[in-house]
Amino acid sequence: MVVINLKRLKAERIANGITEAEMGKKLNKSSSIIYKYENGSRNLSIENFCKMIDVMGFKAKDVNIFFADNCD
Repeated sequence: MVVINLKRLKAERIANGITEAEMGKKLNKSSSIIYKYENGSRNLSIENFCKMIDVMGFKAKDVNIFFADNCD
């Protein structure tokens, strides 16, 4: 199974200088929802994941950095 590396997602948001509030505004979500997505306490849909990486400026060819194999 392949899973989204939420720590990497958060790290890239921070590295791009985007706050939880700014990301939330772009996705029409609250900053607390962004926090919950990044910490795994709320499921992140593929649609919202795609919106988040788009906000950060990632291209389709670069999204593999956000995925990790889950061998559990």
